[in-house]
Amino acid sequence: MASSRKKAKSTLPVLVVLATSALLLIIAVLTNNRPNQKSLDLSEYFASENGSLPVIRDYVLTHEDFLVEGDTVYTSVSYLQEQLNKRFFYDETEKLLLYTKPEGTAQADLASRYADKPVLLERSGTVYVLLEYVKQFTAMEWQLCREPDRLILKTVFGEEGRLTTLGRATLRSGPSLSSPVLVQLDQGVELHYLEEQAEWNRVCTMDGIPAYVSKSEVSHPSIITSVSPLEEAVYPLNQMEGNVGLIWHLVGYPSDNDKLEELTASMQGINVISPTWLFLNGSEGKLVSLADASYVERAHGLGLKVWVLLNNMNYDIYGDDLRGNFDVTSHRRQLIQTIMEEVKACGADGINVDIESLPAAGGRGFLQFIRELSLATHEAGLILSVDNYVPSAWTQYYNRAEQAVFADYLVVMAYDEHYAGSDAGSTASLPFVIQGVEDTLEQVPAHKVIAALPFYTRVWRGNGENLSSMTLRMGEVAAYLEKYQLEPSWDSNLGQYYVEFTLDGDPARIWLEEVESMSLRVESLQGYGLAGIGAWRLGMENPEVWPVFEQFMKSNQPQ
Repeated sequence: MASSRKKAKSTLPVLVVLATSALLLIIAVLTNNRPNQKSLDLSEYFASENGSLPVIRDYVLTHEDFLVEGDTVYTSVSYLQEQLNKRFFYDETEKLLLYTKPEGTAQADLASRYADKPVLLERSGTVYVLLEYVKQFTAMEWQLCREPDRLILKTVFGEEGRLTTLGRATLRSGPSLSSPVLVQLDQGVELHYLEEQAEWNRVCTMDGIPAYVSKSEVSHPSIITSVSPLEEAVYPLNQMEGNVGLIWHLVGYPSDNDKLEELTASMQGINVISPTWLFLNGSEGKLVSLADASYVERAHGLGLKVWVLLNNMNYDIYGDDLRGNFDVTSHRRQLIQTIMEEVKACGADGINVDIESLPAAGGRGFLQFIRELSLATHEAGLILSVDNYVPSAWTQYYNRAEQAVFADYLVVMAYDEHYAGSDAGSTASLPFVIQGVEDTLEQVPAHKVIAALPFYTRVWRGNGENLSSMTLRMGEVAAYLEKYQLEPSWDSNLGQYYVEFTLDGDPARIWLEEVESMSLRVESLQGYGLAGIGAWRLGMENPEVWPVFEQFMKSNQPQ
């Protein structure tokens, strides 16, 4: 009997544990299926760690750097430029907010007012912009809601979903009955429909509460179309009839202007010449000019249009000095005024902008320069073209798409695939050229794109740390082939001839620039509907390439 009692005592705790576990499981199941009646305080729901304003942008809750003063809302300059409207430019030096429209550039400073409210406010070192002022230039609608404060911001227009509550409906913070209640709605309340999640719909109330509602409590979604409150601006365009055949003319001294007739004597397939006449000098919008009215008159006599080139390389204007010409409004406007005076005085037909090695932080200032310069050129009946590298991750800040809104042409410099300081290789292999053009066309309409090709290559000498290179004109390659009795081999992958040889005891290589490779590139470009082709530079060519350009001009069909 004693052993039986011990056995019963030892079994009892196990039974208790099992029974308790079963009971807890039943409770858990029942609890999970029982709707949560707890309401989540909206102030808690919308709260952020840093106290920034809840913004329901296109029905999605975020927290952003906005400022609310009474019923007036201000956005930080950074949010404005990065998220709302990238066309706004803020001059940090002169405290100016600018927006370029087809008819001119609107300007506001710390003293400016709009609807009897300050346009700009400065708080703790941060500059804020009146949201209602921004709305003039931006496709957006906004509404400030209270208790708690939150901003509804709509920036996407078009087709969108709506649904209506069928009866009393409960909106929750998540797609589950266990999620806390946010708000309860009566029958017939309209909601923004965002997406379906199993037995739930993700929605947003008209007063900006993103939430979830059971499908059983609402109608099936219907589609409505919201209309943008602002028509997209159309900026002027000034282009040539037919194809553009562009050649750059390197002018470093006034006497170089006298070589025009000599250098163009055998030229074919070119109708635009761009002399390198204007050089940035310093950081305050000053120029050195070699512009020559006689040159323009003579070029016109040869049937050539003249696009005056502006660059920053001759006087080594880089870094902060380069940015100073564009970021500071007074400097930028002085630069534009001087450019226009020089171009008008010499009677040229357009301007070609070639700004290279621009710091990433200078992208916005450079774009504002292009915007404002375009207004001046179009008012004067001139053509504006802008030179660009082939697209890459490290040149995104040049923002080719935005340039293309304002400039008449964008020139893709489809060369320097390999350059002084890089690994040895081709200056412009066929795949490189085609990829550069195709990548540009993803951002720029074909009727604005000019593809520029090289009239030069490099002789590469040595290996590794001892690698060096020297530029060769197309015609100079023949001297190497003859002197070293070289027989080039064709690289079908690159679309070029290639030679290896020994130069003063060092291994040397040349990827040739000659007629066959040039023809292959030019023929490949004809299927894209480009505005034209170009080349760097006059005087470096082999005369045999001119018929290739001439054929392009006859057969290419711009879009």
